[in-house]
Amino acid sequence: IATEIQSAIPNVQMGVGQYRDFPLGSGGPLGIGYGSSGDDAYKHEQDITDDLSLVQAALDRLSAGGGADGPESLTEALYQTATGAGGSWSDGSSSYSIPSKTCPMVLDEVGTRRGYPCFRPGALPIIIGVTDINSHEGTDTGADYEGISPATATLGEGVSSLQMLGARFIGVSVTSTTARADLEHYATETGTIGSSGPLVYDAPSGTISGVIVDGIEDLVGGVEQDVSTRTENVAGNPDDFDATQFIKAIIAIEGYGPGGVAGTGYDSKAEDRFFGVVPGTQVDFEIDFYNDVRPPADTSQIFEARIIVVGNGVADLDARNVYIIVPPEGAVVLI
Repeated sequence: IATEIQSAIPNVQMGVGQYRDFPLGSGGPLGIGYGSSGDDAYKHEQDITDDLSLVQAALDRLSAGGGADGPESLTEALYQTATGAGGSWSDGSSSYSIPSKTCPMVLDEVGTRRGYPCFRPGALPIIIGVTDINSHEGTDTGADYEGISPATATLGEGVSSLQMLGARFIGVSVTSTTARADLEHYATETGTIGSSGPLVYDAPSGTISGVIVDGIEDLVGGVEQDVSTRTENVAGNPDDFDATQFIKAIIAIEGYGPGGVAGTGYDSKAEDRFFGVVPGTQVDFEIDFYNDVRPPADTSQIFEARIIVVGNGVADLDARNVYIIVPPEGAVVLI
């Protein structure tokens, strides 16, 4: 599966985690506890990496099992995946902890890695949830946890953590229909919606790998996203000057959908961004430059900045370096 995903998405990196349930709650509604001894509400297996052998080894460690009362801890697992917050809980007689996660800095990487698997800055986080049953703290409030302190992550907190990460969520329901409501809720709330609805798939036993790859291909090829821009300074400018100060505005001009037809391929636009852009659409921005920050020198000065096109506020889609020339006083520059 790791090799197939790599073929579907260039430059992809992957991580792995798993969940069963909190090994707490023997005084719960069924009197048998929410999870079995040794279960985890979230267990991290592998940080984001481009080493497919590590990813495959982590996948090979996964197996179905555990749990006690039926529903499991998808909501808590998603919250931990998105935040790396960790935590400690008790049911009054037993306790359970998930360590918090601090992501290491990566040399020459701009931005901070986030979440339990340390999602890369400038990359779109895609989380794939595979389960055969519904979740505690899910859409069925009758399955909410009782008797665990402090409170576990709620459905709303699970959703907001994914939204703050800028993640997309693909759901895979295995041999059961009870999981679909929760999976569809997370897919919908993260905007992971194709032409036929939320990207949630049924996967009979033995078909999970193929379904996951199909879901990723559907996401890459058919899910709309909002497109904006951001700027970066390029190192090496005269006096280490920040060349982004010359960029006064980046204005969304027009989008061109399939066939190059203007005004198609997106839902709407604001001054600085396009909304609901269909994959394959060309979008044009106008950049306004003005120098009110750098006085002339004895000779011409050349500055470099980078303009990055961003999907959903997180994924770098394209980039262009721009050069700004500040001529000497009274000089005219011809290019």
